[in-house]
Amino acid sequence: MFYRYKRPVPGTDFVNRAVYQIIFMGPLVYSLGSLTWSNFDPSGIPKEALLPNLIAVVFSAVLVLVPMNTIVAGCCFKDGSVSAK
Repeated sequence: MFYRYKRPVPGTDFVNRAVYQIIFMGPLVYSLGSLTWSNFDPSGIPKEALLPNLIAVVFSAVLVLVPMNTIVAGCCFKDGSVSAK
């Protein structure tokens, strides 16, 4: 078993960046799909489904557009910068 199954070959920088982008695009795609799915109701868009879906779209768009380091620095550190001490 140890002879046949080896550590996988490391990915290239292109593959790593693509997977990183896919991971951060996932919430946006999911929330847009949820917003679209609520439109299939025969009576129209339910009023109680619109606001939470729009909030999810805005929140996930912020996660895609703003780098994660900036979000963590703004939430966790007083001076807004991440530095290794």
